[in-house]
Amino acid sequence: MRAAGFTEHGGPEVIRIAEVQDPEPGPGDVRIAVRAASLNHLDLWARRGLPFEIPMPHIGGSDVAGVVDALGTGVEDGPGGVAIGTRVTVDPSLHYEWYRRPPRGPSFANPPLTVLGEHTQGGFAEYFVAPAANLFEIPDSVTFETAAAAPLAFVTAWHALLGRGGLRPG
Repeated sequence: MRAAGFTEHGGPEVIRIAEVQDPEPGPGDVRIAVRAASLNHLDLWARRGLPFEIPMPHIGGSDVAGVVDALGTGVEDGPGGVAIGTRVTVDPSLHYEWYRRPPRGPSFANPPLTVLGEHTQGGFAEYFVAPAANLFEIPDSVTFETAAAAPLAFVTAWHALLGRGGLRPG
């Protein structure tokens, strides 16, 4: 598959389109044929080398929308599972204990917030692998481009309200 990635930190000039091996979904994962992926500040920070470790060489892209085209073991095809051909976008957050107990203060360390496309390879490629539990079906009335523009912005707002702002019921 073709992917946009980099092997060193820097400006836009370090990005290269390369042929890489198609990713295979692991247990509980799906592979998505990417139809749209949006660029956000996380992608710029990762490319510049700030302020976190990423796997290298790196394919960025946390915000992805596309069509499910392969299922890992343990993911059922069809009702009660994920049907191949379903239009989806992906919640890029991993480790959901962060949602149940978002960290307060300047650190993301306890529990860690990890993100697809930052701590893993991302969606600036023809195919992208994500946990089946992180999928949201896209209504036919929503374009892939619109769906790909929302996920990480939502996670950022969620963290601002609950993690930083301390929003609680009542």
